[in-house]
Amino acid sequence: MQKLKAMAAAAVVTLAIGAASAQTPPPPPPGPLPGDARTDGRGERGPLFVNPMGQPFRANPESRRPPILLWLAHADTDHDERISRDEFITEAMAFFANDLDANQDHSVIPLESTEFRRLHAPETMNLDTAPVTVTSPRQRRESGTGIRGARPEVRTQAGPEGGISQSVPQRTRGQAPSRRSGRLRQDEIMLGAEVEPVMSCDRDFSRRIDAAEFQACAERRFVALDINRDGYFELHESERARAMLSAYEE
Repeated sequence: MQKLKAMAAAAVVTLAIGAASAQTPPPPPPGPLPGDARTDGRGERGPLFVNPMGQPFRANPESRRPPILLWLAHADTDHDERISRDEFITEAMAFFANDLDANQDHSVIPLESTEFRRLHAPETMNLDTAPVTVTSPRQRRESGTGIRGARPEVRTQAGPEGGISQSVPQRTRGQAPSRRSGRLRQDEIMLGAEVEPVMSCDRDFSRRIDAAEFQACAERRFVALDINRDGYFELHESERARAMLSAYEE
């Protein structure tokens, strides 16, 4: 008799668990992960800027603040509105260690770099790199961007081994640049000439970049950015940076 009572009680518990499970709603479908720069949670991407070492900075879709200023605020740790050599290299090495080196083996391979771009800057996977010819506007001595020391445009050339292009002309006020395709133009989001800023640091063609190689690459690129050789990079030194700021002003 006691055995029958125990079996009956077990059956009741089993039925109760099954009923509770049937009433539990299914988990919600997966959405963007916290910190995922692809969307704002509504499927929209904000304006993108990719710094010379390949680190993306993205404004909110409704933001009118140029994303290049997000980079300046991030790198400029002493808040003097310019980026020193040490600040540039410190930011680059933090990016290498915290974001690129996914498996923490102190090196970055193409798979890691490509996966990072796919998640955080998918626009860079299919950039339009064709040169664009537009008319340069008359430069103003004072800029409305709030960038200290804004000056008239000075034509410059890329520094040695740096690959930083300063030769992309600005567009006339109110004139939209012509597009050769529906793809985003490289000069709209990057200061450098490298389509893949990370793996282009692979100087020995080993298909692997260690920390020392990445730091040497950062040092070369800072030299190319620092046109006036004063040990600092200010946005007015880059013609592309001025064009980005001008586009947001308009």
